[in-house]
Amino acid sequence: DEKVLLGMKEGQHQEPLVYNSEVEVVSDAMEIVLGTRLPEKAFYGSRARTLMQLSIDEVKTQCTKWKDTCGLMYARHFLVKEPRLLAKDPALLLRAMEMFSTTLNLSPQECVSFAMRNSSLVAQNITKEHIQGAVSELASIIDQPEAVAAKLLTRCTLLLSLPHGSITARFEALAALLPVTRMRLASACKRRPLLLLGSVQRLATHLVRWI
Repeated sequence: DEKVLLGMKEGQHQEPLVYNSEVEVVSDAMEIVLGTRLPEKAFYGSRARTLMQLSIDEVKTQCTKWKDTCGLMYARHFLVKEPRLLAKDPALLLRAMEMFSTTLNLSPQECVSFAMRNSSLVAQNITKEHIQGAVSELASIIDQPEAVAAKLLTRCTLLLSLPHGSITARFEALAALLPVTRMRLASACKRRPLLLLGSVQRLATHLVRWI
């Protein structure tokens, strides 16, 4: 159960978010340049706070930069998928794709597809060292080559958002809680890397019957 793996209780909901109508002017300016509006998620939380700091002129300038750098279709895709990118220089995307290529062993086309699916990673501006660290940690845990770990991380990208050392720490915590060998636990993590996310105690309770 995905909610269990992520440490959520059945019926648990996030606190209500406040709609920020001020983002409407940002969406209006974006529509003028790119012919599309911001999605609903842009009006809430950290995305809204980021966008509200931009002036109308800055929004238009940023939209033009994204269009000139990526082309209209890709600019629309990335800014709608992750509105926080509107406050970032589009060169960030190019650097991110180069980084994905070298750290996750992706071809140029795979880099584009990966970035399109994981635009929030681009917005986080994570470093090459951070991704390489996650690859090394996971490879060590599952006792497999880094190429295998990199492949797994492209399918479980939430692990890339964890602080350095967290993947190892979560594995060690599970190993201490579960009555199974480390080899068996590592095999389970290789099959399902999502096991390394969420509440360790809650995971341990449910993993006993899975492993």
